[in-house]
Amino acid sequence: MREPAEGTSTDDGRKPEAIGSMNIGVIGATGVVGHEMLTILDERGVDSDRVHCIASSRSAGLTLPYGKDHLTVGTLEDTVFEDLDVALFAAGPDTARTWAGQAVSMGCVVIDNSSAFRDDPDIPLVIPEINGNLLDGFKSPGIVASPNCSTTIAMMAVAPIHRLAGIRSMSVTTYQSVSGAGAEAMEELEQQIRQHAAGEPITNRVLPSRALLNVFNHESSIDADGFNEEERKIRFESRRILDAPEIAISATCVRVGVPRAHAMAIELVLEKGVKVEEVRELLDGSDGIRVVDDRELKRFPEPRHAAGQDDIEIGRLRLHPDRADGTGLLLFAAGDQLRKGAALNTIQILERLQNA
Repeated sequence: MREPAEGTSTDDGRKPEAIGSMNIGVIGATGVVGHEMLTILDERGVDSDRVHCIASSRSAGLTLPYGKDHLTVGTLEDTVFEDLDVALFAAGPDTARTWAGQAVSMGCVVIDNSSAFRDDPDIPLVIPEINGNLLDGFKSPGIVASPNCSTTIAMMAVAPIHRLAGIRSMSVTTYQSVSGAGAEAMEELEQQIRQHAAGEPITNRVLPSRALLNVFNHESSIDADGFNEEERKIRFESRRILDAPEIAISATCVRVGVPRAHAMAIELVLEKGVKVEEVRELLDGSDGIRVVDDRELKRFPEPRHAAGQDDIEIGRLRLHPDRADGTGLLLFAAGDQLRKGAALNTIQILERLQNA
């Protein structure tokens, strides 16, 4: 990777110049996560001539907005990586498995947002605020994996608590927005809203059940034990990110009729007792977290407030009523699946690499 350009920090401490000197390819630029990556790169001050939009051949020639400019979509082929320093993969795992190695062989750093490499012990699985130290000494070129969106939101909420008191077990119930299923699912929800308003039958073809006015099991594959893939990801990836394979973790993942931002209820059993006040103070001082826990006004995390925001909202902090020793903690979180749950975390990994 090239050395970052010199520059001053932004108000929140970020240094957009650090990645602005690199040629960055967004693989899967036409998808919802790819679009969000472009938005964030523009927010970081990366010039349009440094950003390359790449997608499948059916999208070749399309133009995508980038700040005040428009970028033309190129195709994914062997030579596309020649002029890139970094390849941000916002495509599916099959695409990543097919092309990531090729990108690395041509000198690129690959940061992958799919599930392709998350279970590879030789590839770091990173949320910078939690285990960014794994990138210290990273040998370029190479691959870094970004976790599943639900895992990322949950880990942002519980990692500080784990450092404080140790987690023995974690139970998570997610309420996942349709944005996690892609652009077509979001369009389907909008269509269902129009159908409902017009008094027409509500139809679905992208998701397995209607999203509007409904809650249903996450559409990922279900294994012989009855767990869907999203639930398995949370269990495996959380243990790896916390470097705590002994934690007992279970999850129940469902879709809800919300366009953007996931929410989740989390129950923790801790190694030692805590007080709500110390947990609230801890979270309030943690990077990437905004505590929303106003009992008097009944203001707590909501997807409609978390959508479009970088921070994860955390609230409903309370001790389990049947654990008098303070080792049971309950909380609620909401976070933007497309930003911190996906695109933002990927770009933060890149920034962390540059500052390692």
